[in-house]
Amino acid sequence: MRIYVGNLSYDVIEEELKQEFLAYGATFLERLETQKSCFSSYLLYYG
Repeated sequence: MRIYVGNLSYDVIEEELKQEFLAYGATFLERLETQKSCFSSYLLYYG
């Protein structure tokens, strides 16, 4: 299962975000490269 997490500030530290979601069972975190904007997006993988 993949879950999209978007509209995160670029100030979010990827490693801290990863640790938060891994605690709830995520197996992989992938940053989505999009056009430069004020926000960042990630895909979370479960299962």
